[in-house]
Amino acid sequence: MKIVIKPCTINDVVQSGLLDLYADECQLEGLPRPSADISMYEEMCGFKGLHVVGAWDNTQLVGFVTVLTIKIAHYGKTLVTIESIFAHADYRKFGAGAKLLRYVEQYAREANAIGLLISAPAGGKLSSALKRSKKYRLSNEVFMRGFSE
Repeated sequence: MKIVIKPCTINDVVQSGLLDLYADECQLEGLPRPSADISMYEEMCGFKGLHVVGAWDNTQLVGFVTVLTIKIAHYGKTLVTIESIFAHADYRKFGAGAKLLRYVEQYAREANAIGLLISAPAGGKLSSALKRSKKYRLSNEVFMRGFSE
């Protein structure tokens, strides 16, 4: 099986059903279940603030990553951050998630970014994988306080 990484649209991600699987696995404690605002994603893509990339098995989307590229005023430099990354469990053993991550790393280098930030649910699969990695280090912790609507 050959997994190919190439750009896609947020509509591709929605139609694939991957957002529901992502929501099941990556739910953040204290936040409501993810409910993507497609128009906001499209707007962000339109002004080049968001880049959406898919992992494809032929014509089937099996993973995705949404990447934010911003200039941080505090540093006066470009920083790339992964807003969301997900690979279907059946395709992880074929490297779909790792290939998406490598794509983003190359994208960040080409954008002359000073770094790549990845947020992962505490105790989740991505967090565990990044902790085992020799390339990534824990740089800070994020704390959450929820407010009821």
